[in-house]
Amino acid sequence: MLGGFANYFDGKETLSSLIVLIFLMGVLPVLGGSWLIYTAIQSSKQRKYKDSEQQILKLAMQSNGRITTAQVATFTHLSLIDADTKLKELQERGILLLKITEEGEIVYQVSGGMSAATSTLIDV
Repeated sequence: MLGGFANYFDGKETLSSLIVLIFLMGVLPVLGGSWLIYTAIQSSKQRKYKDSEQQILKLAMQSNGRITTAQVATFTHLSLIDADTKLKELQERGILLLKITEEGEIVYQVSGGMSAATSTLIDV
């Protein structure tokens, strides 16, 4: 490719030809590589987000449709803060309902009535 440029410019070393050569050989590959890295990172984040959502819902189904922040943090890769944030997001989307047990414990219940709970839940 460099040989083609050398023939094209026919030995004339002008500033414009040097700028074009640097742009084509240096800047474009760096921009292209940066874009590929960026899209790979974004794809990974989306995949991790969906995986954590599926883990939470699977865990809730194994717990009679009810789950706490501590359970999510214990059985997933999420911290307590991230687990709480994720549960609140699922609540805002209508997937989980926020409930409080008679003992005052905050639980999230899968919407659609999957509760075979032993204690009474109070709507919040």
